[in-house]
Parts: sequence; C-alpha cells; structure tokens
Amino acid sequence: MKIRHGFTLLELILVLAIIAVLIGLLLPAIAKVRESGLRVESMNNLRQIGLGMHHVASGHGGLLPAVDSPPGGLNYQLSPWVFLLSHIDESAYRAYRETTTHYAIIKLYHSPMDPTVPTSIRIGHMACSYALNATALADSPRLPATFTDGTSNTVIVAEHYSHGCDGRTYLMHDWQSPHGAGRRATFADRGDIQPATTGFPPVSRCDIAGYHHTFQVRPSLSECRPDMAQTPHSSGMLAAMADGSVRTLARGMAETTYWAAITPNGGETLGVDW
Repeated sequence: MKIRHGFTLLELILVLAIIAVLIGLLLPAIAKVRESGLRVESMNNLRQIGLGMHHVASGHGGLLPAVDSPPGGLNYQLSPWVFLLSHIDESAYRAYRETTTHYAIIKLYHSPMDPTVPTSIRIGHMACSYALNATALADSPRLPATFTDGTSNTVIVAEHYSHGCDGRTYLMHDWQSPHGAGRRATFADRGDIQPATTGFPPVSRCDIAGYHHTFQVRPSLSECRPDMAQTPHSSGMLAAMADGSVRTLARGMAETTYWAAITPNGGETLGVDW
C-alpha cells in the first residue's frame, strides 16, 4: 500500500486557522506589555524631572525654576526646562548649549508614548512631551513654602502632546510666550484653562463657566486642546508631584479633585478619587 505523506488542504486550512487565532490572542497581550514598558520609561522621565526640581531647590535656598521668573530671579530670561536640564543631565545640557542649529535631542523630555513625536530628528529636537504647571510655578516658587496644600498633593509636571496640537509645537527652550505656533511647554498658564477657587471651604473648578474640563485622554490631533494637559495612556495621566513622586491621575477624575491638585495653596480638600 502506498503511504501518503503531507497534509490535505482541509488540514492545512485548519492549522492556519489555529495559528491565526493564536496570533489574535497574543497580539493584544504583546501590545499591553509594550505599553506597560513604555509607561514605565515615561514615569522614569517624570521622576528625574521631579527629583531635578528638588536638586535645584536644595542648591538655591528652596527656589524652583519659574515659568515667569522676575528680574534677578533664579532663571530670569531662561526657560525653566533649560535651567532644569543643567541640573539633571550635564551632557545633554552641554549638547544643547553647544549646538548652533538647535537640533540637540533631549530624550528626557520626550515621552516614548507621545504619538505626535516625529520620526525626523531635525523636527523632534527641542519639543517637549511634558508640561510644567504654570499655576504652581509662577513668580518665585519655593519648596516647601509655596506648597501649603502639601507637596504630595500638588502636580508640578503633567503630560502633553509635543507636536500638532492645534498646529502648535511645545518647546523646552521657549520662555517668553505661552502661545503661538511654537509655545512654551506649560499648562494652566495665562490664557489657558486655569483653576478658579471659590467658597469656604474652598473648592476649585475650571475657570470657564459651564465647562467641566480636566485633562484629555488619548485625544486625536483634531480634538487636542493646547490649553489643556493630555495623556497618551488610556488608564489616566502620569504626573510628577511637588514631592518628587510620580502618580497616575485617574481617567474620569472629578473636576474639583483635579483642579485642587493644580493649585499649590488653594486650601481645598482633595476628593476620594485622589
């Protein structure tokens, strides 16, 4: 009797179908593991930025880099991001200072999850995937004096898309204008959505009457608002706190809880969703 070798067409189709099902089951798990790894990398970036703030404060009598440093202030006429970089990564700061084309790559300021970071180095150079809390870092902020609400209860840095949000690019070296085609990497800045604190006991909300804005979760570029913080993570926004820690602000967080965490000295009580 002749022995048959190989598969029939039906058997081959069945094997291929099983492989397709297995791949379909594995891909979401692989994507989830990858996102988790990139999330950890972004958390490390924020942790370095937060600890860098403390390093600056410890060497300057508690003073922090300000978004609008007054004459004679700590970083007068110098972007707080640039000033901070000089205290976090000396080699990156030196590369920034030595370049004549402003195409130095500051990896620390690029979120690996930011979907708007271009692949072109010459475009992605000085943009920033994180934004400073301009409400907390106005004038001449100090640790811990400015943060009477508690350093662990105040956001100092949040996530932000770096490119294309309303056609704007958020630049680490811009220190003058909070607005324009290229604007400084801040949120809760003048002209942006800010906290409005009223009442006794005090409560903070969005300063636009009738709106209940907090931060955006994975918006498309057409939906992206430059006057708000936004995150590429579906579970919530990563934020560096004034005490140097990093935490996730939950998706759907109450407006009053969010804005209470933006004010450094509003006297509000944080909600149960904190």
